[in-house]
Amino acid sequence: MAVVLVGFAESLAAIETIWDLLDSGHDVRAFSRGGRTPPIGHDRRVRVTPVTPPERDVDATIRDVVRLADRLGGPVCMPLDDAAVLVLDRVAAERPDLVVAGPVRAQARLALDKRVQLDAAARAGLLVPATLVVEPGSTPGLPPGPPPWIVKPALALEVVGGRVTKGGARFVATLDELHEELGSRHDTVLVQPALRGGGIGVFGVAVSGSALAVSGHERVRMMNPSGSGSSACVSREPAATMREAADTFVGIVGWQGLFMLELLEDADRQAWFMELNGRPWGSMALATARGLHYPSWTVAAALGRPVDVGPSPDTRPVLARHLGREALHLAFVVRGRIEARRRSRHGLSPRPDLALYPTVLTTLRSLLTWSRGSRLYNARRRRLRVLAADTLATLRDAIPARGR
Repeated sequence: MAVVLVGFAESLAAIETIWDLLDSGHDVRAFSRGGRTPPIGHDRRVRVTPVTPPERDVDATIRDVVRLADRLGGPVCMPLDDAAVLVLDRVAAERPDLVVAGPVRAQARLALDKRVQLDAAARAGLLVPATLVVEPGSTPGLPPGPPPWIVKPALALEVVGGRVTKGGARFVATLDELHEELGSRHDTVLVQPALRGGGIGVFGVAVSGSALAVSGHERVRMMNPSGSGSSACVSREPAATMREAADTFVGIVGWQGLFMLELLEDADRQAWFMELNGRPWGSMALATARGLHYPSWTVAAALGRPVDVGPSPDTRPVLARHLGREALHLAFVVRGRIEARRRSRHGLSPRPDLALYPTVLTTLRSLLTWSRGSRLYNARRRRLRVLAADTLATLRDAIPARGR
């Protein structure tokens, strides 16, 4: 087995990914943004080293990670979030002898640039929303389709003034709102029709140009009904056409290792490509619960070892729920319903995203229902301190967001 250095340790996918690597016998070390202990730090098997946050000084982050990798004698490195993809890509450029179980060079650009992803998805035969790319300071063309639209950053993150920054997404309902939003942006953005539907994911591990152990999930609830990561999701077997599209996609781009294709399924059951996640995703608990060991398989592939994905997993549905995010989902719904009533009472134009919000009563019913086959993210019998720390961290991190 290998020494595997992962980061950032506070990322959503960290706990389940690290546990999968530990279950496979790897010696896992992690780096985190300095300042506090991440939830996985409460697992005594994992040594966590703080590094300079890339949002403060990305060059210092890279130097810190290089020193850490050198001290560990050249571990296998795995990114757990987009910031780590950027950092480890640059670390690999300085230490080309390091094995990175994640995207580097052209693959890193693909993982971070949605424009490249949309082009690859279209070539793979996936449905891609009509998209207007707007550079900062340019005169935008006509937006695609009728309103409402969503304006979102073209890059998952970028470096500005030596710091990693990330733009936000916003729904707009009129041309005036669109032009106001574009005028306030300093990053390249994508303008797309605000499609309605449910989020689905298609996962797999790519080895030698083929997608293996392809599985999927369907979002049951998003933490923020306006658009965010899920707070609950259920396993769902992808259709044969989607499996073929995933295989074509990884073959076209030459992908290696784990991947997630994030899609939106509309009322006509048409699946529209949204983005590629080229690092572990938030619902990794759902995969590992079904015996799909994507992180361990990715490390094996990076080391040139045989990847044995074993028999097909049990197809019975598994529901995975994140305790902290479920609590935040309720808070978002309450706040959204209050805002919708306020706008109606004062004769303000409706916000299109608020139409996606369920009622508070419906939300309470769904949150309090525990079905057979349900499990919690980040929960193991002898690791309950990790679950408690993760739940508290999730709630704590949301407080400044609500204040903003």
